[in-house]
Amino acid sequence: MKKHYYNSITKLIILLLVIVTIRMNGQAPGTMDFGTSIVILANGTNPSADQSQSTLLNNFDVSATSNGDIILALANSGNGAGTDAIGGASDAVLGWFGNGGAAVSSGTLSTDNGTEIRVTNLVFAYEQAIGSSVVDFTITGKRDGATVGTLDLISPLHNTAITIDFTIPTTGSFLNIDELVITPNSPIFGGFSIDDKVVGSAISCTNPDVPTVTYTPSTVCEGNNATLNISGNLNDATQWVIYTDSCGGTQIGTTSTSSFVVTPSSPSTIYYVRGEDGAGCVDESSGSCGSITVNVTADDDASFSYGATTYCVNNADPTPTITGLAGGTFSSTAGLSINASTGQIDVSASTPNTYTVTYTTAGSCPNSSNVSVTINALDNVSFSYSAAAYCIDASDPTPTITGLAGGTFSSTAGLSLNSSTGQIDVSASTPNTYTVTYTTAGTCPNSSNVSVTINALDDA
Repeated sequence: MKKHYYNSITKLIILLLVIVTIRMNGQAPGTMDFGTSIVILANGTNPSADQSQSTLLNNFDVSATSNGDIILALANSGNGAGTDAIGGASDAVLGWFGNGGAAVSSGTLSTDNGTEIRVTNLVFAYEQAIGSSVVDFTITGKRDGATVGTLDLISPLHNTAITIDFTIPTTGSFLNIDELVITPNSPIFGGFSIDDKVVGSAISCTNPDVPTVTYTPSTVCEGNNATLNISGNLNDATQWVIYTDSCGGTQIGTTSTSSFVVTPSSPSTIYYVRGEDGAGCVDESSGSCGSITVNVTADDDASFSYGATTYCVNNADPTPTITGLAGGTFSSTAGLSINASTGQIDVSASTPNTYTVTYTTAGSCPNSSNVSVTINALDNVSFSYSAAAYCIDASDPTPTITGLAGGTFSSTAGLSLNSSTGQIDVSASTPNTYTVTYTTAGTCPNSSNVSVTINALDDA
C-alpha cells in the first residue's frame, strides 16, 4: 500500500533523494546522536546545510541533489524514510526525505577540509513508498576522491533497523576516509535515514617502498622458472602483488615474503611488483611498482642426422652430421654400439634392431633431439642341393632355398646353371667340381656357396 506523508513540522514530506552529501570537519570522536526533536536543515532542489544549522551535526555539512524537491532534516518517528525503524517519538535521526515522484539515486558523506576520519558503525533504515520494497545499497568510503572501501547491503529488509559494521567491509576499509557515499542500486521512492554513527580518528598508513626487483638464475631457459627477488619494506602493506602487462595490470600472484616464482615467456617478460594491503589503508591507486625484465634464453639447437635411416651390419660405420650446437653427447639403448662423443655407430658390433639415438647439447640451455636408426642383419642365403655329386645322365637337380628367395645363382664356366632357379642341366655340363653361389636381393644382400660335382659316365 502506498504510504501518505504530510509536510509539517511534525510530519515531513518524503522526497526523492538523488545524491546526499555529508561533510565532516572537526568531528568529535564517539557516537553521533541527533537529538529528540525535528530540525529542518534544508529543502528544495539540491538543498544544502552546513554544520552551523545544528550542533547535533557534529561539524558535518549536509547537502543533497535530486530531480525534485527534497527535505534534509533531523526527524522523529512517523515521518517515513525509515524513521519508524530507527527513530522514536523523542529520538530524532538524520534523514533525506523525497516528495512526489522524486526518487533517491545516491548519497555522500565527506569532510570540509579533507579531514580524514574513521567510521566503524551506524544504524540505517530506508522506506520505499512506491514500487518494490527491497532495494540493495552500496556504501563507499573515499579519500581524496578515490574509492578506498566498499560495503554492500544485499536485500536489506524494508523499514527495518540495520546496524552496519564498517570493520567488516566488502572491499578495502573505512579506516581513513573523508567521504561516505550511500547508493541504492535503483532509484528509491521514499528515502533513508541514519543514526548512532560511530566516528573515530583516522588510522593513517605508511605506504610501502617501491621495491627493487632482481631475478635468479641469471640465465633462464625456455619453459623454466625464475625467482623474483624483492627488496624493500612493505610498511603498512600486507603483501607484494605481482603483475604483468603494466603496474596494476594483469595480476599473477602475491607474496608476503621476499621472493616469488614465475615462468617467463620467450623472448622476455616484464614483471611489476607493488606493495598492497587490499584494505584501503595503503593507497594503491598512487603506488608505484618496481619492475624487472626477465630475458628468456632459447634452448640449444640439438639438430643432427645420419646419412641414412637404415644400415646393414656389413656397411661402413656411419657418423652423424651435427647442424645444431656441437660438443654434446650421444646415447641410445642397449644393443647399439655408439660412440658417445662422435655418434659413430659400429654397425657390425650392433644387434640388428631399431634404435632411438639421442643427442644432448651441453650449452647454456641444454636440449636434446632424437633420430631413429635401424640396423639390419644380412639376408639369409641358405640353400642346398639334394646331393653333392651328380652323373651326367642323372635328373637335373634344383636347389632348396631355406633363406630369402628371389636371389640369383651363378657359377664358373662349364656348369649349365639356371640363374633364377639354380637348376643344373647335368647333361649339358662339363664333368668337374663347381662352386654354386646364391646371392640375395633383399635389404642387406648376402651370398653363400655350395660345392657340386658333375661326374662323367664310367668307361665301359
